[in-house]
Amino acid sequence: MENCFGSPAYLRRDSHVGKYFFQLVDDAREEAESEKMFDYDAVCSIQIREDIFLRKGYMLSKTGTRFFNTFVEDLFKTQIRTIIETMVEFQGQEINKAIDCVYDKFEMDETIMPHETIRKDYQRYRKALNTPKIR
Repeated sequence: MENCFGSPAYLRRDSHVGKYFFQLVDDAREEAESEKMFDYDAVCSIQIREDIFLRKGYMLSKTGTRFFNTFVEDLFKTQIRTIIETMVEFQGQEINKAIDCVYDKFEMDETIMPHETIRKDYQRYRKALNTPKIR
């Protein structure tokens, strides 16, 4: 989020992530939910414009938060798979070098997403592509 939108993340209505986020924002009168809900360790601040705050509020329900986290995680994994796919399948790089390029691109290391996690996700993705669809 911070790589794409800054810190705090400034989401605009004309980005696909922003559009989805603003669809999930609930009425500001909803009570805040402060308990830890997921396996995510990181927290990202999101900044919204005042007119949106006044019109829609600023709270996400637990369900909305889960949906948004899953959306961002899926988007991130798709970007990672695309980079690895390009480097491995089209440029002939080894998967380890492709994963290192992912770390460089997103300015992250194994503490954020372990090497083996990225490798396994990519292998599951490739296996799913090769599995014939049943109609």
